Amino acid sequence: MRGAVLYRLGLKVDERVMRRHYGVQVDQVFIKGVHPEDFKEIGNDGTAWCTKTMKWFAHKVLIVRVYNLSK
Repeated sequence: MRGAVLYRLGLKVDERVMRRHYGVQVDQVFIKGVHPEDFKEIGNDGTAWCTKTMKWFAHKVLIVRVYNLSK
């Protein structure tokens, strides 16, 4: 059931499940031991960069809690 239906039934929805994660791909300075060697690339100035990393803004919620408020 969707949030509006649960609300009408007198249930309080604490969290919801998002359809997908939201984020962007970023490049970070490569840190040996933290980043995998496969993601290491050397820039034009000789700096080691870690590519293919993500900065997440929102994650899917795996647990949904529903409370019955009519009691």
